[in-house]
Formats: sequence, C-alpha cells, structure tokens
Amino acid sequence: MTREVIKNMPMNINFASDWLRSTIKDFAGKHKYSIGNVQIVWSEVSANPNATLSIEVTNDLQYKTVLSTHNINSRDNRQNTLMLSLSPGFKYFRFVYTANNVTTGWLTVIVNYE
Repeated sequence: MTREVIKNMPMNINFASDWLRSTIKDFAGKHKYSIGNVQIVWSEVSANPNATLSIEVTNDLQYKTVLSTHNINSRDNRQNTLMLSLSPGFKYFRFVYTANNVTTGWLTVIVNYE
C-alpha cells in the first residue's frame, strides 16, 4: 500500500506533516500493513540547495526523537531518488522540512506499507 504524504510541495516554505501511524489497516480493517520504506524525490531546486528533511518518530505524541536528517543539496534527484528502509519500531512518524535558503523546487515523499 502506497501513500503520497507530500506531493509536489513548494520547497520555499518550512513544513511539518501530520503524524502518521507506522502500522495501518486496509479500508475493510482485515489486513494490517507496516511501514516498509520511504522514497524522497525533489526537483527544480534553486541554484544553491541546502534544505533538510528530517524524520521524527514517537510512541506517545508527547516526546519525539529525530530518527534521521537528510540534506537536500542537489538541484534534482529524480534519476537517483533517496530510498530509506524503515522498521515499525515506533508508533508514529512525520516529516519535517526546513527550506533554509531554497527559493524554488518541488518535494514529494512517498511511504510504502508492506
């Protein structure tokens, strides 16, 4: 099951996604899926890209931990996207994007549940 968490978001603004569950059920509630991987894609980023995208995790929505931070330091990664393998060792996760000096570009984040 695939979910586009962020789709073609303008990269000139800071952003935090909603908290997402690491384990979900299908619409009928019969099948359970766990987070498997995350694909991060950016394009048309301004001339001096220096943005960051962090993945934060929590079990209780009160205390959070930065699981990883990734530098967006190229103009485009569509031919070599960033793919991260994740295990559901936490209940919730979200993405936090910091533009820094980026003025243009588009960001997409796709979560794959297995």
